[in-house]
Amino acid sequence: MLDAGNADALAMLAGIQAERGDRAGGQATLARLREGSPADPRIAGIDGALRMGAVDQGALSEARRLAQEGRGADAVQRYQRIFKGDTPPATLSTEYYQTLAGTAGGWERARDGLARLVISAPNDLRAQLVYAELLTYREPSRADGIARLRALAANPAVADGANRALRKALLWLPDALASVPQIEAELARNPGDAELARKLEAARNPQIDATGRARVSGFAALDRNRLADAERGFQEALARDAEDAEATGGLGVVRLRQGRLAEARSLLARAIQLDPSKRGQWQAALAGASTGGATSREYAEVTSLADRGEYDRAEALLRRLMGGQGNAGNYLQLGDIQSRAGRLAEAEASFRASLAGQPGNTAALVGLAGVLAKQGREGEADELFARAESTGRDRGAIGRLRAEQLRLRAAQATDPVAQTGLYRAAAVSDPANPWIRLELARALHRMPPRWPRGSTPPACRRVRRDRPNSCETASPCERPTR
Repeated sequence: MLDAGNADALAMLAGIQAERGDRAGGQATLARLREGSPADPRIAGIDGALRMGAVDQGALSEARRLAQEGRGADAVQRYQRIFKGDTPPATLSTEYYQTLAGTAGGWERARDGLARLVISAPNDLRAQLVYAELLTYREPSRADGIARLRALAANPAVADGANRALRKALLWLPDALASVPQIEAELARNPGDAELARKLEAARNPQIDATGRARVSGFAALDRNRLADAERGFQEALARDAEDAEATGGLGVVRLRQGRLAEARSLLARAIQLDPSKRGQWQAALAGASTGGATSREYAEVTSLADRGEYDRAEALLRRLMGGQGNAGNYLQLGDIQSRAGRLAEAEASFRASLAGQPGNTAALVGLAGVLAKQGREGEADELFARAESTGRDRGAIGRLRAEQLRLRAAQATDPVAQTGLYRAAAVSDPANPWIRLELARALHRMPPRWPRGSTPPACRRVRRDRPNSCETASPCERPTR
């Protein structure tokens, strides 16, 4: 009434009309939005919602119930049935992506969907909050999420939720000096937070052993280009622990700057083999060493593009740098980009090309195993994981990667017995991971109850509503076990 052409109000109204099944009213509102703001990015989503028709409220309640019970994959399927695909209408986007983020392999899709949503609807504070919190769940995007949450905490409409999410994200930061400014800023706003105060103390005084101190001194000297001091620090760390991946990679960078390229290639490749989970940290330097070091900055740009999700640009730049004569490190990085982009057949070919040059490359073995597992070729994947573990290099990191593949397979399994078996195997591969144990517990909880061997459920005339395992007779029913 006050502003007949208000684009935000028109978009919200059209979305509500679409959800209620008022197609005529929604089309009229959408026409007004098109007339006043023809380039509004929300128009396509509203048009799709109107074509979808009224939302089945019963099905929507069921999807929300499943999400609240922690059954994310089932909830996502219900949501997708409601809007007939994987593109939600504007009114359901935030809750759908929030649920999708908690499923196996869903975090990236949820992040991308919410990113589009907050750009198209910058005044949707709930979407902004959910997006910011989602970013804090992963280390590469955590700083961006914290910055967004700090800004949202100043808005009274979402301050409570933003402050809770911000505090949680700060407690996830590593106990390192780099975390101190973020924690200090929050304590300045909330000086009475005892847990954050303890976190600040731990960040100011990180517990580092002798190997760690030597490694840290090596990197500090490397940052100042004091190569002799850096070399001394890394060699001291390696004398204490010959399989320290960080010190090995750091010494490789020293050799690269000294122009000793053969040694640099060997050390950087070994650093990747020692800890495949951090191969991205050394791939750019390894590629630079393999081309004489002249294009190391461009290889770093490949890694940066891939980390931002710009996979086509990353691959195009990498192929230009390879110039048709790629080495094992090049193909390893190419396979990683293609795998993250979902181009599994191409990724498989690249990882195999890397292994052709370096048959014992642990990172390539693990990468190829992951691609094969995603294609449903579990037997081949298991053989490759076993080959990687047989090298004896950083079995802990390989176990974590194998556990993640088993967890993804379990999340897609429809047979409850097979699903719990996969979760158990994942827990064995990564016994310190609490999330896998939680998913195993949920899978066990979903399994149908069975009676102990040799017994049969007693006959009950009527089951008491307040106590499902008890009869209205004098003796209780025997409880089922899982």
